[in-house]
Amino acid sequence: MIAFVFGFALGGLYGGLFSTLAALLGCVLAFYTARLTIRSSLQRRFGNRLQKFEALIINKTWLKVLMIRLLPVGSNLLTNLFAGATHVPAGGFMLGSVLGYLPQMLIFSFAGAGIGLSDHNQLGISIGLFIISSLIGAYLYRSSLRKQVDELEN
Repeated sequence: MIAFVFGFALGGLYGGLFSTLAALLGCVLAFYTARLTIRSSLQRRFGNRLQKFEALIINKTWLKVLMIRLLPVGSNLLTNLFAGATHVPAGGFMLGSVLGYLPQMLIFSFAGAGIGLSDHNQLGISIGLFIISSLIGAYLYRSSLRKQVDELEN
């Protein structure tokens, strides 16, 4: 929603960049809130799931987080909190997050800009970015990472 509004107000590119920055800021706040204040509560409540989540993303963190962000399933807030409650490296988690947020934010900001300006080109860019993002997410999911994601869900 914020990307659409920023796109409408600022245009596709700036809307996408500012909304990505806003999403990253929320990600950082949730991650460090979990890491610094509620880690033990989350570990007690979600112990087994947290261990599976950590096992999934502890290696090649940025790539696996990118895959999670590109797939339109799950909760970003829970992902941020779970990662903060584990020993996942913050840098890799943030890198994967920002790379995963950017295509989504550009898609919706260009859609907002296209509607705001009645510009079919910007709406076309939004649709094209959605297709590219979906293809990348599908490729990553079909790769060897799919098995690990399936294990996490069980």
